[in-house]
Amino acid sequence: MATSAKASKILSVEEYIEFENQSEVRHEYINGELYAMAGTSTKHNDIVDNIKRLVKDHFRPKGCQVYSENIKLEVIKNEYYPYPDIIMTCDKRDENANFIISHPNLLVEVWSENSYKRDHEFKWRRYKKIPSLQSYLMVSLYEFFAELYTRIGDTVFWKYETFESKEDMVNFEKLGFSISLAQIFQDITFASKDIA
Repeated sequence: MATSAKASKILSVEEYIEFENQSEVRHEYINGELYAMAGTSTKHNDIVDNIKRLVKDHFRPKGCQVYSENIKLEVIKNEYYPYPDIIMTCDKRDENANFIISHPNLLVEVWSENSYKRDHEFKWRRYKKIPSLQSYLMVSLYEFFAELYTRIGDTVFWKYETFESKEDMVNFEKLGFSISLAQIFQDITFASKDIA
């Protein structure tokens, strides 16, 4: 989700974690500054829940952990800590993490009008530098539409795909996992204004 007002004091990561553990409002951390997270809609929450359930059912038996919305991600150490909508990690280095995941294999963002540019530009430019990341899925809040970036081999290059039909299968080829848009948007009703 998009961020809103920025806090005024520059904080260390340690101060940020301490503050965040006591705060009722989530904040992204960017170079010492905190940005309060905006609220979310029920539709956003339902889409995130659908994806999380599918990912968790597949990967938990393999020893992976799947988190949504309230767990921080260390994108750039001491510089950038957002809250992706979904984080999946199979990395042993994350096994004992309490508040921050550092080695994700899959990240998911469900974008709205307010977060579209941030998820596609600001976050993606930073996410793709995470060495462990294999797939980044961005899902629309308004229509049957999803975008997937898949890392090519062990390179810095990524394959980009779009999916626009309920029957389309989103294939996370490096993770050995597929889901359909119908599953992602199960029980989701789009308002006519959403798809106009």
